[in-house]
Amino acid sequence: MVTPLKAGSTTITFNSAAVADKYNASIGKELTITVTAPVVDAPSITAGGYFFDESKTVEITSDYDGASIKYSYDNATWNDYTEALTITETTTVYAKAVKADCTDSEVVSATYTKFVKSDLVSVSAETTWDFSKITETLELNASTTPKNTDDYYTIADIAILNSHTIPATFGDATTIAFKGKYPYRNKKSQAGSWKFNTTVPGTIKVTFSDTGSSGAGLERYLNVNGENTEYYTMRTGSDADSKTTGAIAVSAGDVIITGRNADNGNSDIVVTKIVFTPAKTATVTLNSKGFATYSSKYDFTYEGADAYGMALTATSLKGTKVTSGKIKAGEGILFKGAADAIVNITETTGAEELEGNDLIGTTDADNDVITSDAEYKYALSGDTFVTFTGSMKANKAFFGSATQLNSLDLVFDDEIATAINGIEASEAQAAPVKVIKNGKLYIGNYNVAGQQVK
Repeated sequence: MVTPLKAGSTTITFNSAAVADKYNASIGKELTITVTAPVVDAPSITAGGYFFDESKTVEITSDYDGASIKYSYDNATWNDYTEALTITETTTVYAKAVKADCTDSEVVSATYTKFVKSDLVSVSAETTWDFSKITETLELNASTTPKNTDDYYTIADIAILNSHTIPATFGDATTIAFKGKYPYRNKKSQAGSWKFNTTVPGTIKVTFSDTGSSGAGLERYLNVNGENTEYYTMRTGSDADSKTTGAIAVSAGDVIITGRNADNGNSDIVVTKIVFTPAKTATVTLNSKGFATYSSKYDFTYEGADAYGMALTATSLKGTKVTSGKIKAGEGILFKGAADAIVNITETTGAEELEGNDLIGTTDADNDVITSDAEYKYALSGDTFVTFTGSMKANKAFFGSATQLNSLDLVFDDEIATAINGIEASEAQAAPVKVIKNGKLYIGNYNVAGQQVK
């Protein structure tokens, strides 16, 4: 009869009979046999990736015949595994397989990290995101994390989730986000939307093209913050029509770039580079009478004073208030506000210098004055307008006249028509004037103090 032995040590006692000339009798001899129980194979923990955004389903399986599974979240308290686990926070799952009369399997574990989307880091300096620097391909779909239908994720976040590497030469991957199908694919980014945030206004230039897929002849527009720009691509034959835009003005805040057709419906594009350039800023201090002039070859916005476009009349310089908050490129502006107030100026998009404008100003780096056809030029100096003949600092406006003015008054259209702001020209210079004094008309050379100069 055979008796099954359990794991552990078993002592067996046996007797043997004497056999002539061969064996001596042996009584009560003992034999110790140690039986080792089989070790159950370790189970497998499967969850399709180790990051999740909302919840994660974790399955544990064992191929060992007759084994059951135990799981734990602390490697101490064990529970029977009967169905897939659902976790909603960062969790380490421990598992082992067990079977009667067998040694438990080794403990296996897997840690699943709940992904908390990081905030998009804002930019304020010039920034370039060059997708041609990324040689890997990453496709988002309905089963990836994040999914191609999810909200915007930074390029850095996506790389972490999918174990991809972003080269340092790409640009700061925490300052641009993507939503769509291909965050990067063979040195480009495709079929989605790109978003960044800037704390200052500025301009963007985008290098983009058609996807090269179906729809030959379809105009695919670059769309910025919901508006189609003037830039679009369309295939010629089988070649993608790639182009780089000019400077496109953007305000401070979120900037969203995507592709649209002429009717503003979705139309995928390929982006290889995005360059953000912050706007230049400047400050102007008003004089003691609350005036200052400014000119730039760039469009600009301002705050801290009212702004007027100036027109020369027979006797005065008349200001028409600008209410749009933006001055056309190249125009000279007269600011009017509180004495010694600070005006903050932010340039936006590059533009050509405006021609045919009486109020011009200096715009180049060398402080050279733009040529004016006017024989006489007048500039604000201190609290008065004076005849301008020499050099003048950059971004200061002046106006021109074909004849020398006897005196200059400023009139503003938002004030009573008779209200005159007495800023006179040619401070101590003598000029031919007509003066009515004590009811009599005097013709001669007088300075601005009313004293006759012989």
